Amino acid sequence: PHVNRIDGGDAVAVLSGLVPGKSGELKLAQAALLQLGRLASRDVQAATALRRFASQEGGIPPGLRLDLLEALRTSGVETLPATGDRSARYEDCLEGGDPLRGREVFFNNPTVQCLRCHTVSGQGGTVGPELTGIGGRQPRGQLLESLVIPNARIAEGFESVVLSLSDGRSVAGMLKRESDDVFELEVPDPDTGEVRAQTVQRSGVVARVRSVSAMPEGLAEQLSLFEIRDLVAYLAGLK
Repeated sequence: PHVNRIDGGDAVAVLSGLVPGKSGELKLAQAALLQLGRLASRDVQAATALRRFASQEGGIPPGLRLDLLEALRTSGVETLPATGDRSARYEDCLEGGDPLRGREVFFNNPTVQCLRCHTVSGQGGTVGPELTGIGGRQPRGQLLESLVIPNARIAEGFESVVLSLSDGRSVAGMLKRESDDVFELEVPDPDTGEVRAQTVQRSGVVARVRSVSAMPEGLAEQLSLFEIRDLVAYLAGLK
């Protein structure tokens, strides 16, 4: 059904009846909330319905919270309390996303260009870790964290470091492996840019400084919350 076309005398009752919806009807409930948001600016009953969903005991299901927030914002009805914690601001992106739309963000969004750095099923770059099967290795919370705070934790083999040596030299590169005796790095040639393997004896290292992730900070701020939610759903489905 075209939920975004439901209007008229019984619209609020019909739309409210779709929220939270039966199992498997999440998209229908999401569309109903957004349509209530469109109606609420001119329909008191729609605004009342949104307030009821926002204040109901136990809260609205996680997969609908972002849609409710957007409906409240669109309608001009008071919004739900915001949190000042950076990562918590994105918690509503954990559930409810569309993996097909998320795949479109991953492969085709020109702003974030995920595919330039990451590989999925043989497609993409190698600057960042391969994401094939990532949904089976990491929970949704960690996937979201990697998008919002990329420097919170860096995948093994993709940490950039600068090693200061006892002879006064320094070596900067991607730390691929380390042991009790050596650091194994991939170091770019300053003239050609060609990457070569280099082993550094741990006994000769006097200082080790971790560089930031190759994935830039602020990337999540270039996407809408709905795009982030969809991207999380796509990555979580890569099993």
